[in-house]
Amino acid sequence: MIDVHTADVEDRDGAPAVVLRMLEKASTVTKLWADVGYQGPKLLSKLEELGLGGLLEIVEKPKDIKGFTVLYRCWVVERTFAWMSRCRRLSRDYERSLASSLAWCHLAACRFMTRRVARAPSH
Repeated sequence: MIDVHTADVEDRDGAPAVVLRMLEKASTVTKLWADVGYQGPKLLSKLEELGLGGLLEIVEKPKDIKGFTVLYRCWVVERTFAWMSRCRRLSRDYERSLASSLAWCHLAACRFMTRRVARAPSH
């Protein structure tokens, strides 16, 4: 699921609405992983109000590791952002409306999936 909001909305503040929309489409989801940017009482209390307190798990960097390390599950999101940044139209914010930005994100996602399907071996 892709969601785009204005620059004045923190990801953490926009997350509850995204989670609710995602659960409407995929009600069997039982766990969501997020990086430390989503940590804190604000998001957790909002999810608990909605009855979704146990759904979110924050992935933290192990305390004994210094420097860069690949975090379990977070690399999937970072990899997707890297793929999206290869699309020139998404490299900058050229769009004047959220709907247009979202449409270009969906087109980029379709491109990724089409390439994946084309590379899949046929049985």
